[in-house]
Amino acid sequence: SDGSDGGFGPHAVPDLRGIQRLAEEHRAAGRTVEVCTYGDQGDQTGLPVPVEVAAHRIVQEALTNVRRHTTDAHATVELSRQPDRLIVCVTDTGPRAGDPAPEGGHGLLGMRERVDTLRGTFTGGPAGEGFQVRADLPLTVQAADTVDTTGPDAVEVGPTPPVRTAPIPTGHDDR
Repeated sequence: SDGSDGGFGPHAVPDLRGIQRLAEEHRAAGRTVEVCTYGDQGDQTGLPVPVEVAAHRIVQEALTNVRRHTTDAHATVELSRQPDRLIVCVTDTGPRAGDPAPEGGHGLLGMRERVDTLRGTFTGGPAGEGFQVRADLPLTVQAADTVDTTGPDAVEVGPTPPVRTAPIPTGHDDR
């Protein structure tokens, strides 16, 4: 055993096994959710720990946002493992309820920062009547927070770009 329990428990490291538990919690709150895995025959094992933690936390925040900001939306969590990346996509069917961005909410910003740390890409915005967040997490690149920014091969890391609010294509060509 690796000591992990899927992101739950006092000493747990969040990982992809915990996503099913997040879905169960979402269902227990009276919502519907479907979890789908694609690519590499659905094999989600052997991923770098930072990628698993990021994917788990992104799904956790996205499902929390579905409960907070929709009335009766169905959510779909898609995990697509490619040879060099893990794509995490959470889409809900909407409709939005009340104020779409209440004061104090930092969910999208937090997701973007988590993805930027891994040098991935993040989009979040309206998708039909609902909302979609999508993170493309590279499996082989060095995390941004471990890059040497002082030596001769220094990489300048700029500020976090704003969250994209344009519609996100909902086609399934990237699986």
